[in-house]
Amino acid sequence: MTGMSARLVLSPLLPTVASSLAITPARSGVALSVMWVFGALTQFPGGRLADAWSRKTVLVASLGLLALGTALLFTTTSYLTLLVGVAVMGTGAGLYPPAAVTQLSELFVARRGQAISVNSSAINVGGVLAAGLAAVMLATATWRTSFLVLTAGLAVVLVVMHRLNAEPYAVSRVSLDLRGTGARLLRSPHIRAALLAYTLFEAAWLGTTSFLPTYLQTIKGFSPGLASNAFAGLFVVGIVANPVAGRLADRGSYLRVATGAAVLATGGLSLLVFAGTHRSVLLAVLVAATGLAAFWPAMHAYTMATLGAANRGGDFGAIRSLFIGVGALGPAAVGVLAERTTFDVAYLGLACCLLASAAVVYWLVRRDIE
Repeated sequence: MTGMSARLVLSPLLPTVASSLAITPARSGVALSVMWVFGALTQFPGGRLADAWSRKTVLVASLGLLALGTALLFTTTSYLTLLVGVAVMGTGAGLYPPAAVTQLSELFVARRGQAISVNSSAINVGGVLAAGLAAVMLATATWRTSFLVLTAGLAVVLVVMHRLNAEPYAVSRVSLDLRGTGARLLRSPHIRAALLAYTLFEAAWLGTTSFLPTYLQTIKGFSPGLASNAFAGLFVVGIVANPVAGRLADRGSYLRVATGAAVLATGGLSLLVFAGTHRSVLLAVLVAATGLAAFWPAMHAYTMATLGAANRGGDFGAIRSLFIGVGALGPAAVGVLAERTTFDVAYLGLACCLLASAAVVYWLVRRDIE
């Protein structure tokens, strides 16, 4: 929750940050993509290290890097230092999920989807907190102060993780075995298709969330406060949608729930582009938010059930590295398209990505039936 707040707070702060540092929408998108790319690059090492060392070692290290990244952003005075800060923060954030999700999947085997969905709900709480923190700091202090608050919060979480996680610390030489991991994953048509679906959905998710407050202010005529509230609403819906999707997936089919979520997200994002009133825009955000949130617990549970137990952490980390690494181009693509055409064109492109993801997951559904 705290780590996601640190990454997502940049979205509602982005118009102010861009004005303060005199950067264009394209450069803003590149900065956000740098954060997610560095997060992608450390997913696979994070999973391998969690398998070879201990989950606790990786989790505590990731929190330390996240805190360092937010501290650097607090001192940012130029575009270059902004890039350094988001890169460090992304590195720490990338180490965390493979260790955390693997630990959850091992603790809650029969209710894996529900356990992962509760964790995903905490991520959505982070989005709500990010919107609230940005609104308060912009009204009472500066955008940089947001990162000082987050640094303090991450330091507290790090201490709590150190004290409450009963696993020992362990460090040793580890072979990443890139070739073996790649061959093992790409040998399976199910994993190849899941990777494609993940990548398309991730690009749309990152592109949507990164620029939503900016899009609502510049295209839909929202005030900064209303745009921040709509951004928070995106994650409020996720708090409810995640556990519901996880429970439905455990009782029925992971892939069917994921397909329905992607179709719902496509409809919501398409409605957002063509909505003409504030009420219809907010309705579109809520519909899109439901689909964007429900997809992840179902697909993650399917993936964890498909992977072998011996290399589950590393393989899941490799999958996340691939789809987040490519999907991280989403914010940069939105920024460039918005600068050269319009935000509406960029968001329609994101809707097409969601529809393509739904088609790929539905292909997996049909393959499993056959």
